[in-house]
Amino acid sequence: MVGVLVPYLIVEGNVVSFPLGYRFDPSDEELVMQYLSKKVLSLPMLPFPDFVMPVVQFRHADPWDLQGGEDEVEKFFYTQEEPELMQRGIRMKRVSDTGVWRERGEKTILSPDHSDIIAMKRTYRFERTRVRLVPNRPHATWTMHEYRLIRTDALNQHLSMTAQANKMKAPKVATHCQSLCEMLRCI
Repeated sequence: MVGVLVPYLIVEGNVVSFPLGYRFDPSDEELVMQYLSKKVLSLPMLPFPDFVMPVVQFRHADPWDLQGGEDEVEKFFYTQEEPELMQRGIRMKRVSDTGVWRERGEKTILSPDHSDIIAMKRTYRFERTRVRLVPNRPHATWTMHEYRLIRTDALNQHLSMTAQANKMKAPKVATHCQSLCEMLRCI
């Protein structure tokens, strides 16, 4: 008998299965406010542990190496750039052995009250630049959305309130060095 992979969580030591058809589909604002800002604060990502959204250094990886499995068409992960390069304004090149992630556009993400910009969403598309046969890899188009916080008064207020609610100090880290990525495979 062939097993069927059923998504699950472990809540208070118990395995909880998702119902069939469940799909993780957060909005841009939810990704920034509920996931990326918590990661910057080093808060637990319950009910989603680190294996659901792992930290990945993807800059030199091929997109198919980042996917969790052959059937997976969407993947979320965190990545962190070198702070000293980011502070000098150096953009990181995203080049792998077989191609490059080219920027295709960007969008601002507003605070919940729509009064301030709190993050940027950049869209990248993977383009093969080197012809290299990769066995057992179907031809696919890869798109990635990268969410990066922008330090503003609204974000500082959100981070401070979240930190206070969790009885900790607001971060003094370079939030611009950490990002959340959503990678999509279109066949």
